[in-house]
Amino acid sequence: MLDCLFIEGLPGSGKTTFSRRLEEVLSADDIRVKRYSEGDLHPLDLAWIAIMNEKDYRFYLEKYHDLADKIKAHTIKEDGNYLVAYMKIPLENHHQNFDADFGAFEIYRTKDIDAFKKMHLKRWLRFAQTRDPNTLYIFECVFLQNHINELLLNFNLTETEIHVYLNALLSTLKPMQSILYYIEQADVENRIAFVSEQRKTNNKALFKDWIDLVIAYIAKQKNAQKMGYTGYEGILAYFKRRQAVEVKLLPHLKTNTHTVRLTDDYDIPFQEITNHIKNTFTLDDKRRN
Repeated sequence: MLDCLFIEGLPGSGKTTFSRRLEEVLSADDIRVKRYSEGDLHPLDLAWIAIMNEKDYRFYLEKYHDLADKIKAHTIKEDGNYLVAYMKIPLENHHQNFDADFGAFEIYRTKDIDAFKKMHLKRWLRFAQTRDPNTLYIFECVFLQNHINELLLNFNLTETEIHVYLNALLSTLKPMQSILYYIEQADVENRIAFVSEQRKTNNKALFKDWIDLVIAYIAKQKNAQKMGYTGYEGILAYFKRRQAVEVKLLPHLKTNTHTVRLTDDYDIPFQEITNHIKNTFTLDDKRRN
């Protein structure tokens, strides 16, 4: 039996592609699958989600009245607040302040570690209580990447404190069975260079290149400057450290884990993951009738 499958790794590891391919492979085998990606209206994570009260939500619906229908289509109401998956909304050139306006309402902007932890624990527990037991859930980039970025760069937690925090999240999933597949990059510098080239924008008037956004995001974190994580070289140093921290944490996590190594051929680690799933887990309980 397998209930939750996490795919993690640095940018450029193939997390999104692997999760989509896994969904296709498992669905073709008549398995009920639900996949969530970073920035979705998500049962576990709040990255790229604006959390707004009634007054603020109505204000920005009016400010961006030409996007009102699209905003509503990417919004759910939960616990009296409006949760907006604002990065999923297509923009035009005259919407240059949209991301900044909605991004200001993210929990990822908080400086309060207790509020950050409490809100995510609540989501994980709610998912555990309301999930469909006949569905296999695939989550990519929602457990390690965004949380560890915050825990290292914003809250400056120790590795021991990070693993206690992560295991608190995982404890909400008991007695569900889960596994985390970690894609370890053999050459971080080459992978980041590759993905930077792949993710260049087609509209510089509206969007910056991915690597410029990452550099700016990291630089804004509370402790990034004093850690030396600024500019392109600083980003490389940070990603190398983050991968080392994540690999070291894996044996201490209260879930099954399996590490695959990525060199240049993405098909090799993907095939290893699919083989591992088929050889390790029984998925008969997730099959459609």
